[in-house]
Amino acid sequence: MEMLDEVIAIKGKAQGDSGRGTVDVIFTRNAETKAINIVDISIFKTSSIFISKGYEDVENNFQDGELFSVERYTENDEFSAYLAEYGRYPLNKEAHWTTGAFVKPLKTSLTPIISASLPCKQTGKMVGSVNFPKVDFLY
Repeated sequence: MEMLDEVIAIKGKAQGDSGRGTVDVIFTRNAETKAINIVDISIFKTSSIFISKGYEDVENNFQDGELFSVERYTENDEFSAYLAEYGRYPLNKEAHWTTGAFVKPLKTSLTPIISASLPCKQTGKMVGSVNFPKVDFLY
């Protein structure tokens, strides 16, 4: 069985209160070599993956712009059939889908970097409103 590349993504859009939404594919990591690659548009035609249930977990566990891993995903048969029949991509459909259960924090040396002012020297407190990642980060 061929190993699929790991997908590194960020939050996309929720689809109402249905527990569904999308995540945007930022890059992939080769399952064997761990090399990081740009998104292959021939595979990820819409550069996103549909979350069929559990999107609220993605919303609750990750900040906007925070990287996470999609450990398992499946090709959307409807997308492929539409593409074969009409020769174009269907609107509002992703080429792949998964559930929120397969969206996990990164287990890697990739460290998010935030853009913010340095903390006050006297107090060490951050000034302003910063959405901190829920994992270790640098600033």
